[in-house]
Amino acid sequence: MQPSDGIMAEIEILDAEGENALTFRALSVHLGTGSGAIYWCVADENALLNAATNFVVAGL
Repeated sequence: MQPSDGIMAEIEILDAEGENALTFRALSVHLGTGSGAIYWCVADENALLNAATNFVVAGL
């Protein structure tokens, strides 16, 4: 899994269900991995949201 895979999955969750749906559990289910793999890459749910936001803003 590449970091961009996780960010794209985050954006898909945000688009489909909103900010409150973006959790480690939801992301791990979406990616088909354990939450430990996500915690390895980011510290908390705020970091998940920041990564997705930065990715989208950078693409504008």
